[in-house]
Amino acid sequence: MAGKINKLKGLGLSVLPRDFANLKLVRNLNFNLINYWTLVIIKLIATLTSKKVYLSIKTRIVKLFATYELVTLVNWESRLTFFKYKFSTIFFLDEFLAISLVSIKSLDFTLLIKLIQKLLKKLTIWEHKRFFNFIFYFFKYFLFFSFDYYNVQYLKLKLKGKLGLTGNARKRIKYLCLYKPLNQTTNTRKFNLKAYYVYELLVTTSGAVGLTLRLFYF
Repeated sequence: MAGKINKLKGLGLSVLPRDFANLKLVRNLNFNLINYWTLVIIKLIATLTSKKVYLSIKTRIVKLFATYELVTLVNWESRLTFFKYKFSTIFFLDEFLAISLVSIKSLDFTLLIKLIQKLLKKLTIWEHKRFFNFIFYFFKYFLFFSFDYYNVQYLKLKLKGKLGLTGNARKRIKYLCLYKPLNQTTNTRKFNLKAYYVYELLVTTSGAVGLTLRLFYF
């Protein structure tokens, strides 16, 4: 297996990160590697054309999602396609949305935060602020409406640090609070709320940004 992975890396391919296997929802899934002859053909094309050939691997974890969740994911992709062309480099919108749905479903945002860190390295420093604005926009107008389905009551996202090229890093704070009002049913369960908390330091080319996420759910 190590030999196959080395072949993939040698061709400039992206291998599914090991962190994905740590999520409890995907721990039992088996991901098949690329067929040997596919790699041979790619290498042959690269040799004949004297150009680098990249294979785009689009992983869709269909087994994780119910029908309603798949419909939600397709709806997100169709309504947010515009953002694919708002960045100078490749923005993996489909993967970002799929991992976001996995995160809210598993109530574990570790993988999504690591994806954000990798995307920050691919984007230029002039696009970091725009990328952070997109994350807040997606959380507020898309992810928020799935709270009822996953029994999420409250989410707070906070960014502090160098969000752009200008401004004092110590004073730049951006936060978002999303919550569902308590009704007669949830009011009796408010003392049974569970909490999820994560803090991660995102390293960018212009400095560092502290990301804090708090989640309360039933």
